[in-house]
Amino acid sequence: MACRPFTTMLAALRAARAPTLPGALLACSLLAAVPAHAASDPAACGLRVVHAFVPDGADGTRPGDGLLLDARGHLLGVTTGGGSAGYGAVFDLALDGSETIVHDFAGGAADGADPTTAPTLAGDGRLYGTTQLGGLHGKGVVYRLEASGEASLLHVFSGADGAHPDAPLLEARDGALYGTTLQGGRHDQGVLFRITPAGVFEGLHEFGAPGDLRQPSGPLVQAGDDTILGTGAYGGALDSGGVFGYSPRDAQEHVLFSLREFSSCKLPSAGLARARDGSLLGTAYAGGPANAGCVFAAAPDGKPRLLLELRQTAHGTAPLSAPVQDARGRLLFTTSLGSMHGDGALLALDAAGGVTLLHAFGAADVSVPSGQLVLSPDGRIYGSAPYGGQHDAGGVFEAC
Repeated sequence: MACRPFTTMLAALRAARAPTLPGALLACSLLAAVPAHAASDPAACGLRVVHAFVPDGADGTRPGDGLLLDARGHLLGVTTGGGSAGYGAVFDLALDGSETIVHDFAGGAADGADPTTAPTLAGDGRLYGTTQLGGLHGKGVVYRLEASGEASLLHVFSGADGAHPDAPLLEARDGALYGTTLQGGRHDQGVLFRITPAGVFEGLHEFGAPGDLRQPSGPLVQAGDDTILGTGAYGGALDSGGVFGYSPRDAQEHVLFSLREFSSCKLPSAGLARARDGSLLGTAYAGGPANAGCVFAAAPDGKPRLLLELRQTAHGTAPLSAPVQDARGRLLFTTSLGSMHGDGALLALDAAGGVTLLHAFGAADVSVPSGQLVLSPDGRIYGSAPYGGQHDAGGVFEAC
């Protein structure tokens, strides 16, 4: 069985309750790296658990990374476990906490198992996603869900074409879906792939050659010139990981930069997001003076800059979400460990380099948050965490 990067390490660190990991926005002036001298104001932002998952054989457990906010104002996501067969589920959650299970994964050759990232709502009105396990070879699948909840497998990974996808699918301007796998391919270090809504699959790049990145994960983004951009947790300069670009025009992948080229950060496993000015935004799980992780950005021309080195205990460590920018220009992200209760924090980084602690997570609400946050039109923040909640099965949260 494949392990998601850092999952075992996260569990061990959380059990210890103390991490051993001892802009106008940001594109024009891209903030110089700043120590986090921040206001710490938990009272400024309340947090509500929208839904705490229940390990009862009907609900899912341990929500995966990220959420999808649809036009109805509902949140869609996945759980890595639970459901009727115990292999995870796709859920539809109203903001009053009422939940519908859209699909229970059955595992085995005919269905996926262990979905780790939220599905993508494509232009045709269907949901598309991946599971890390399941399918004929046990190496994961690409699935499609109709509005009725009917599921079909579009592709079953064999290993040679990729194995164990751990990133949401990106619907690109050509109408196809792009994604990555953690493993598989010629070097067993992951594959970038393209698949059409009809299920026509094409492997685009096999990671892991000398000098290349390895183990891509997290959300992809598309640049104005149609380049597909993402992160690899390892490889590049000093094995620090970095950002890659794949150009459909010349069918080539290039390492745009490694984190050690401009910082002491490493392990960028959370993928990328876009700022309003087109800058790329990302986080590194580790590195920096306190080995607690970093926030970085890259201008539209590709030049990277370090924005923040996490170093204050209250802010936590080990970010597993790429920042998203709110209407006030702040970059919002979570750390997965540390802070006041040892279970991570919700943070806001402003254009002046100040960091505000919006919430310190704890088992009483939810804990060890991961995945990109989503913002509602009225500025509410939504995210998920695989631990904590009433039944310690994780939950979905809302913050102001």
